Amino acid sequence: KFDVSVIKINADNLKYLSLEDNLIINKGDELFSIGRDQSITKGIACDFLYEANGKSKLVKMIRTDCAINPGDSGGPVISDGKLVALNCSKTVSIEVEGMSYLLPSDVVKRAVDQLITNKKIIDRAQLGISYKYISPVIAAQNNCVSGIRIEIINADSDLYGKDFGEGDVIVALDGAEITSETIFLDW
Repeated sequence: KFDVSVIKINADNLKYLSLEDNLIINKGDELFSIGRDQSITKGIACDFLYEANGKSKLVKMIRTDCAINPGDSGGPVISDGKLVALNCSKTVSIEVEGMSYLLPSDVVKRAVDQLITNKKIIDRAQLGISYKYISPVIAAQNNCVSGIRIEIINADSDLYGKDFGEGDVIVALDGAEITSETIFLDW
């Protein structure tokens, strides 16, 4: 989820961009995504995914139309000369084109602080699987079940050694049918 790591460098006077603490991005704001080999793509902030925080909501991810390609994850995203996010992932689907997701700088900063202090991310659950989302359209085309197909179960997963296996498809969580990857990720 975070695609963030921390590297300690023993050096002085290094140039860097600091993470924006008070992130203010609006729909339509221009974003510049820097990928591997310093490739740059330009897009806009299209939408936001939120998480509840008491009575308010915090931005969990920024949806954009910036082109993000394999190897671009973790690359900086700049807006108005400020580091506002990191490239995270993109939707790969026949039904959707050009939809990518960014980790906002405040989420990244929280992750970095936890990595430095605790050597791991401590405020999120971990299912411990690699998966592929099978949409209802893809399922119908391939005569299979729609949902989250388990590709790999990590040894530290709660599912490891239980009645789950690679290739199994999770079709519902707590009684809620998985009709999109977002339902699975937000659960």
